[in-house]
Amino acid sequence: MTTSVDDAITRAGAIVARFRTLFVGVGVAGRCAVVAKSLNPELTVIFESGIIGASLTSPPRSISDRRLYERCRYVAAQDELFDCWLGGRRIEAAIVGAAQIDLNGCVNTTVIGGYANPRARLPGAGGAPEVRPLLASVVVIPQAEGRIVDSVDFVTYRLPEDVERWLVTDRGVWYARAGEPRLAPEVP
Repeated sequence: MTTSVDDAITRAGAIVARFRTLFVGVGVAGRCAVVAKSLNPELTVIFESGIIGASLTSPPRSISDRRLYERCRYVAAQDELFDCWLGGRRIEAAIVGAAQIDLNGCVNTTVIGGYANPRARLPGAGGAPEVRPLLASVVVIPQAEGRIVDSVDFVTYRLPEDVERWLVTDRGVWYARAGEPRLAPEVP
């Protein structure tokens, strides 16, 4: 039995399978990478921990999962990863999660509710604000149903308008290059 999250992961995996290089973390992004790699065995997956070209047969438990190190092409130090790989524009796309996102590309990974008295305080953006301007494409998957909102509770960062932006949910796929996102008619 598949869930709505499984549907979104399958859709996102199909989108990013068309690229040559993909930057991911763990959780939903790691699961998408497994789908994408099964569709495109030539895809090079780069984990935020610096693991490059790992052989993916199942989702990693963490960005430092021992299985990733055992079956990878290379392990880059953090400065090399950010300066040479991301800064050198060698990575085409990334998958990022979001607690909330609006259709203008504002992403919230900080708090639900007001900042001073939130209903929930979240882990934050990690490296997403630094990574997203260095990519040609960004795929966002909300972490739960109903997280596409009219206006996010807190703007952690905004997706750049000069890159491809995909918003993937169990209910559909939105795509934009610039301006307002539109519902994509199909997954490429």
